[in-house]
Amino acid sequence: MNYKIVIDGKGGSGKDQFVEFCKKYNNKVYNISTIDKIKEHAINLGWNGVKDNKGRLLLSELKRISKEYNELPLRDVLNKIYYICQDSSDNIIFIHSREQEEIKQIKNKFKDDNSCYTLLIENNRVNSCLGNNSDDCDKSSRFYDYVIHNDWGLEELEVAACSFIEGIVK
Repeated sequence: MNYKIVIDGKGGSGKDQFVEFCKKYNNKVYNISTIDKIKEHAINLGWNGVKDNKGRLLLSELKRISKEYNELPLRDVLNKIYYICQDSSDNIIFIHSREQEEIKQIKNKFKDDNSCYTLLIENNRVNSCLGNNSDDCDKSSRFYDYVIHNDWGLEELEVAACSFIEGIVK
């Protein structure tokens, strides 16, 4: 079985670091995002790659427009998942997404095989308002299958990643 984990959390909450720790405990971990294709296009439009408030707003708005136009972010992620799953099984694919409607869409695509879970990384040490709809939307923990609190530090986050991997791949 290939596991799909839709990971969410505010900017700077530790999502990428969590995935990197997961990679230490399983060599079949992949890290993709619904914003990857948008970043490519933003660079072509002159974005400098900096994820400050101005850059985050640009990415959020480009993503919103492309979702309305042709669901590019979702199609791109589903294609990546398809290709990863063609190569082998027992992969753990982390899919970064911040919008709850999009998270529901992804989870719904894999509802028949019960292989998709949602994960929220919370961190009370990060700014709660970054000035765009993607980052600033409500993150109700009731919506997620798993919630990891990243309020203590890297060692604790690594322990949480190890436990998470062991719990998912039984």
